[in-house]
Amino acid sequence: MDPAKLWYTLAFVIFFAMLARPLVGGGSKKLDGYIKQAQDTVEQARKLHLQAQETVLLYRHQQQSIQDEAARVIEQAKQDAVQMKAAALKQLEEDEVRRRTAMNARIANTKQQVMDDLQAQTAADIVRLTTLMLQQAAMAEYRKKSVFDAAKNLHLEAA
Repeated sequence: MDPAKLWYTLAFVIFFAMLARPLVGGGSKKLDGYIKQAQDTVEQARKLHLQAQETVLLYRHQQQSIQDEAARVIEQAKQDAVQMKAAALKQLEEDEVRRRTAMNARIANTKQQVMDDLQAQTAADIVRLTTLMLQQAAMAEYRKKSVFDAAKNLHLEAA
């Protein structure tokens, strides 16, 4: 082998040995530090995982409580709606009865008023007819008397 190549090779090996020495000698301490750091990270991750599981359980419990409360509110709203509908129907029926009663009272009142007006008109017509008949009778009596008086006067004048 060429002595120059030998020296290059030897220098190369020594150079890398010097570079590797702090890594190898101090490398175990560094590796221990990396291991400790990795263990701490794993422990922290485990704690975070447990905390996350607790939080998820808490939120699931809260969600279930909210869903139960929503179901109760919906059920109460349905019951209230049924009661309101029943009350509205009852009120509607009462209003209908009240309107019908008022309408029947107005019809009866109007009917009575028409009957009273008809009776008053009939009485007025009877009074007019009676007055007319009496006037005609008086006129007939007057004519009869006038004819009788005229005949009497003629009879007296002729005698």
